[in-house]
Amino acid sequence: MWNREDYEQAASKVAQEFAASNGEQSINQLSTKLARENCLNPDGIRTLVRLSNTAAFQELFSKRAGAEDRMIEYETGDPEIVIANLHNEQVDAVSNTSSFKIASSYDRSLDYFGDFNMQKTAEECCNDPCDKSDKKDKEVEHYTGKEEDAEAPVADTKQMNFLRDKVRGKLDEDKKEASFRWGAAIEKAAQEYRVAFAGKPSFSKVGFFQDAVAALGAGYLPELKGLNHLAGGAKDEDILGGFKAAHVEQYVLPVLDAPMRKVYGYVKEAFEARREYEKNENALKMVEA
Repeated sequence: MWNREDYEQAASKVAQEFAASNGEQSINQLSTKLARENCLNPDGIRTLVRLSNTAAFQELFSKRAGAEDRMIEYETGDPEIVIANLHNEQVDAVSNTSSFKIASSYDRSLDYFGDFNMQKTAEECCNDPCDKSDKKDKEVEHYTGKEEDAEAPVADTKQMNFLRDKVRGKLDEDKKEASFRWGAAIEKAAQEYRVAFAGKPSFSKVGFFQDAVAALGAGYLPELKGLNHLAGGAKDEDILGGFKAAHVEQYVLPVLDAPMRKVYGYVKEAFEARREYEKNENALKMVEA
């Protein structure tokens, strides 16, 4: 697989031969010859032609050094024509098969400002009749013969690692934010709980938490236990008075008043934050698997 230096050297060769031919050979012809000899894929051809157009301008411009009129006029190369030429050759060699995909349009501004994409698909690697390089040196997996493998581009390892790190960082950031929101919501719930209920003779803590489980559901137990702990209760305290959460859900009829509803509102915020935390944690495990 060519690197940037290989493409620049090839483009310089095309430019020199083009300038020396005085118009007898076009950039398209010279690029087609080089692409055929080196079995370049479509993206590689586009890179070669773009660099060749720039190199040809520099070559012609330098030859007119000292001339009064240094205006340069020449026919630039079109990579889609080169791809089409090689495509037709492939069709002649292999009936109804093409290793090259032809783009619908070509932006000539890319000759000077375009990115370089040197990917090669699994289909191009394995169907390429002139590919004699060592398969171990290719950054593609061997074509399995499945139709879906032939269509799917082979991912660049560095790019995939970069994207994985980016996703991992975003998920980790979202997880930390959810953890912060959970703690903040529980703290607000505990503050409301202490103001409304703590220390009042008629208040039953077990009754409060049983009502909470009956009203909200057993899924809220982590939040309710956190609330109890921040309000001064023991970390492992049995907040339901010895009853199972399923029993409380089924048999307790909750009595709700305004202060309880306000506390429950913050408990619900914490519950949603925990769900977000768990979602990001599970996604992180999949990314790191």
